[in-house]
Amino acid sequence: LFRSGNWNGRFAGKIKNLRWLQSFNDAEPRQYMTLFGIRCLQHIPGILAFYVGLLAFRGYVDFPVFLVRFFPALIIQSLPITVAQMGTAQSAWIIMFGSLVDHSILVAFTLSWNFVYFLTRVTIVALFFRGEAREYFLRGAAGEDLTVVNK
Repeated sequence: LFRSGNWNGRFAGKIKNLRWLQSFNDAEPRQYMTLFGIRCLQHIPGILAFYVGLLAFRGYVDFPVFLVRFFPALIIQSLPITVAQMGTAQSAWIIMFGSLVDHSILVAFTLSWNFVYFLTRVTIVALFFRGEAREYFLRGAAGEDLTVVNK
């Protein structure tokens, strides 16, 4: 972990002693494992959402099989070789689930999933960050330098 590495070099020693990294220095392995467990639990709703979404498109796959094939599909689709995962996501799901589900269902599901994911993010931004956006555009219209961070 952070504290067990070789931090004797000039550059590495400076990094280890940075004040804002002190929590990594102080953390015990047990605390890292607790955070790892919590992070794993956070993925359960997302996995279930993908599974239910696929079922909604009549893509019937047994859950244990889905679970095994799901993670490689996500890894493949996250490769930064296309814009907005268009093409990569469809290919990944066809590679992993094409022998179990009709390809047209997989393409429709992945395109719909990406579109709904995008709309959800836009809605969240529109609802919760409208004040910040308004201030940003007003400052820009007033000719202020938008790269300066308030201290």
